[in-house]
Amino acid sequence: MRFILPLVILLAVIPGSPAAAAPDRPNLILIIADDLGQQLGCFGDPTAKTPNLDRFAKEGVRFTNAHVTASSCSPSRGSMFTGLYPHQHGMFGLSQSGWAKMYDDVPKLPNALKSLGYRTGMIGKSHFEPFDLFQWDTAEVNNMQKIATQRDVRWMNAQAEKFFDAQPSGEPFFLVMSYIDPHRGGGDGVYGPGKNEKFPRLRLGLPEHPPTPEETKPIAFLGVDSPDLRKEDSDFYSAVSRLDTGVGEFLEILKKRNLGGDNTLVIFLGDNGPDVTRGKMSAYATATRTPLMIRWPGHDQPGLVRGEPVSTVDLFPTFLAAAGAKDSTVDPRQTGLSLLPLLKPGEAAWRKELFTEFITHVPWHYFPRYTIQEGKYHLIHNIEGGKRENPLEPKNYCYAWWEVESPKYEGTAIREVYDRVENPPEFELFDVSADPDEVHNLANDPANKELVARLSARIADWRKETKDPFLDPEFSKAFAEKVAEMKTKYEAKNGGAH
Repeated sequence: MRFILPLVILLAVIPGSPAAAAPDRPNLILIIADDLGQQLGCFGDPTAKTPNLDRFAKEGVRFTNAHVTASSCSPSRGSMFTGLYPHQHGMFGLSQSGWAKMYDDVPKLPNALKSLGYRTGMIGKSHFEPFDLFQWDTAEVNNMQKIATQRDVRWMNAQAEKFFDAQPSGEPFFLVMSYIDPHRGGGDGVYGPGKNEKFPRLRLGLPEHPPTPEETKPIAFLGVDSPDLRKEDSDFYSAVSRLDTGVGEFLEILKKRNLGGDNTLVIFLGDNGPDVTRGKMSAYATATRTPLMIRWPGHDQPGLVRGEPVSTVDLFPTFLAAAGAKDSTVDPRQTGLSLLPLLKPGEAAWRKELFTEFITHVPWHYFPRYTIQEGKYHLIHNIEGGKRENPLEPKNYCYAWWEVESPKYEGTAIREVYDRVENPPEFELFDVSADPDEVHNLANDPANKELVARLSARIADWRKETKDPFLDPEFSKAFAEKVAEMKTKYEAKNGGAH
C-alpha cells in the first residue's frame, strides 16, 4: 500500500535560491492531514493545542465552509488530484485492496503541472491508484514503518529537505506533504474487544505534552461525554498535536530556505473528518468539513476568514491558475473553481450550491449517499435509507456510540441522532446555520416538504450532469453483488469483516 503525505503548496520566486522560480510560476505546496476535520485551535476547538497551524491561519486565509467530496481517504484524495467527484474518477472506495482504482483517462494534477515546467514530488501517504499514471519526479511513499507506524514527521521533513536540495535553479516545484496523523492505528491495538483501533498517542517522543483525559473535552459534535470517550479523544488530540509539530517544523524549513514569501503558495487541509461516529465514513457535514487554509504572501490578506462553500475539486484549478496556466481546468468534466479570488476581501462570483457523496469505504460498506448544501440548508439523500441498515460494523464506531447505547440514553434526543447513523431515513435535512453539528433532522417537517423535493431533484440533476454510473440500475446491482462477494471471501479468509 502506498501513502503520500499532505504537501504544502509553495509558490516560490526567489532569485538565486536552489528552488528559484520565475515570477509567473510560483512554487506550490499542498499539506494533507489524515482524518482531520476542523479540530484545530484556529477553528475554535478548545482542546486542540495547535500553535503552529493557528499561526499559519493568521498568516493566510481560513475557510470555514470547505468540504471534501467524500469522507473516505482514497475517494477524497482522488478528487484532490483529478478535480473530479469519486463517481467520476472511479475510485469509489479504499484503493489498497486493488479493487478501487481511478479511470486511466482522469485529469492528473502533477502531470498538468509538469506540462507547465514544474518538478513534482510527494512525501508520505498516497492512498490512490493507479499511482503510476501520475507523474511524480520524487515519491517517498513506501516506507510505512516511518510514515504510518512511527508517525515520524521529522523523517518526512528530512525527505522534503532532500527534495529542495535537488531542486534545479530557476525551476518551480509542486510538493505534496501527506502526514498520516491523526489517523487511527499504527500498532497500538484496539480500545477493547469489539472496539475500534487506538489513536497513536505517542511516537518518538511526540507530542511533548500530550493532553490528559481530564483536560480533554470530547469532540463537540459527538454530543456526549464519558471517561472512556475522554481517554479516546485525548489520544486523538495527541496525534493532532504531533501533526502540528511536524507541519510547524516544515514551515520553518521553508522560511530558512526563503520559501516562505510571495514565491510560495501553501495549502493545508485534511482528507476527511475525524474517524469517530458521524465523522469519517458518513455524509454529515461533520464528516466532510475540512480545515482548509491558504497562505500566499502578497496575494492574500493575512487573517482573512471566508465562508463561501468550497470543495476539494477547487484545488486543481487553484494550482493551475497560480501556476499561470491559460486555462485552470484541463477536462470538460471538471467543475471546480479557482480559490484565488477568495484570498482578498470583497465579494467574488461564486457557486450557490455544493455537492458531496459517500459510496463506500471498504467494499462492504457500500451504502450510497449524496448531499447538497444550498445556503443554510444541507440535504442528505440516503439512496437505500429506510430499506436496510448502514453496513458499518460496531467496531467502526467510537466510544460516543457505545456511551449512547447505554440504557440511560433510552428515549433521548441524542439516542435518536445515533440511531439515525445505524438506520438512516431516505432524507435528512439540516439548517447548518442554527445546527452546525447536524443534530435536528428537519426532513419530516411538513413545512419543508417542497424544500426537500426541490433539493433532492437538484441532486438527481447533478448526478445526471456528472454522469454518475450508479444511476444505471444494472451497474448498481452488479457493484452490490461484487462487494457482497468480496465480503464473503474476506470473512472466510480472516474470520470476520474489517
